[in-house]
Amino acid sequence: MGHYSFYQIFTMLKLGSPRSVEAARSQYWKIENCGWQKQTNRLSYPQASLIRWEFPARGEMPPVSLHWYDGGLRPPLLTELEADGEGMPEEGLLLVGDGGKILGGFFGEEPAGASFDKAYPFAETILLGTIALRVNKKLRWDAAKIEFINSAEANQLRFRKNREGWEV
Repeated sequence: MGHYSFYQIFTMLKLGSPRSVEAARSQYWKIENCGWQKQTNRLSYPQASLIRWEFPARGEMPPVSLHWYDGGLRPPLLTELEADGEGMPEEGLLLVGDGGKILGGFFGEEPAGASFDKAYPFAETILLGTIALRVNKKLRWDAAKIEFINSAEANQLRFRKNREGWEV
């Protein structure tokens, strides 16, 4: 999902690699041995997540934070929507800047601009978010070295060997 959402943001804000990524995810608990036990899901993406990336300044453009909400989680209701008696839409893009806010949907008539050749810069960002969902701390990213500078655990998740029989 992020590839389609991030294309416009990366293009407009001239974003490159983030300098850090931090995530929170939904958790699943069940009763085992007469007590609540937190379950770990290493198989699939969580049911809901929040991810925040921090990007450095780009030329004369200041640093920027990018926030992702999914699985039914949403940012707080905009005062402008509340004043109009409206709620947040089920999905969309919300851009918040010093001069105002833009709230838009995902659907349009033109083909998506997020083709594979254009997707690499923000695909890296999205994938860093998936690693942050699995490591419970703020991660610092060194784009030149393609590694986290503060987590060996996160670095182990950057690459995965193919399962036996799935080699290329």
